[in-house]
Amino acid sequence: MKTRSSCNIWLPIGGFAVACLLSVPTLVLALAWLSIGVCAIGYRSLDTFPVEGFSVKWLCGRRRACLWFHHLLYWPRHIEPGLQEIATRTAKHVAESCTRSRIKSRSSADLPSGNRKR
Repeated sequence: MKTRSSCNIWLPIGGFAVACLLSVPTLVLALAWLSIGVCAIGYRSLDTFPVEGFSVKWLCGRRRACLWFHHLLYWPRHIEPGLQEIATRTAKHVAESCTRSRIKSRSSADLPSGNRKR
């Protein structure tokens, strides 16, 4: 596996920080994302996350905290398999519901104005 550079680790964190500084709604969404991530993966030490591709210097010191935050940003990759299945089923259900509601709204819009349900 290719070793990840510092840019690969810092870029998502920097983009996250800039987006949070630019707007309050983004900050609220970011806090919700991180809260869900903390609930989904629970408290895990950095040792339990995959370390392939990260150089040794990222596994100690201040960089370790940045690496842990990097893993927290990408929490859907690190949740338990059971939670991952539940999340996948929920996402499929939501997508199907949205598709069904769009089809219903289109079919009612195609009816002549005198035949529409009220």
